[in-house]
Amino acid sequence: MAISVIDAPVSSAVDSATNAFSEATDISTKIDVSEAYLLIELAFTRNEIGGGLMADTDKPEHGFYIVDEVTTFPGADGSVNYFAVNAWTGDVWSVWFCPQKHRKNPALKVKQAEIRRRFSPAELKSYRELSRIRPGCMFP
Repeated sequence: MAISVIDAPVSSAVDSATNAFSEATDISTKIDVSEAYLLIELAFTRNEIGGGLMADTDKPEHGFYIVDEVTTFPGADGSVNYFAVNAWTGDVWSVWFCPQKHRKNPALKVKQAEIRRRFSPAELKSYRELSRIRPGCMFP
C-alpha cells in the first residue's frame, strides 16, 4: 500500500498518515524531539521564530513532532505558530495556516542528508513515500 499525501487538519492528517505508514512498513523513526527543535531552528531564521518552542510530547504524534511556538512578549500569552517535523525524514512544515509551508534551505538539507544515512538499505526503499507524508494545517 502506498503512503498517501495528506492535506487535512493536523489531527486527522496525522491519524491518516500513521495508518498509511503502519500498513506500509515498520521503520523506526530517525529523529527525537531535541533534533526536531534543531531542525526547526535550521529551517527558520531567528527573525521568523520570535517565540519559544514547546513540543506537546517527547514522542512523535502519528509520525510528526508537533511543536508550538509560544509568544515571549511580556503580558502576552498563547501560540503564534505550529510546526510539524516528520519523524523519519526531518522535513519541517509551518502548519499554522493553509497552505502549509514546507521549508527547505542548504543548512536543513545537510542535516536531512545526515538523517537519511540512518536508514538501512532496505528502509531506504520507503524513504520517498515517507517524505511525501505531509501534515495538514491548524486553521484552513
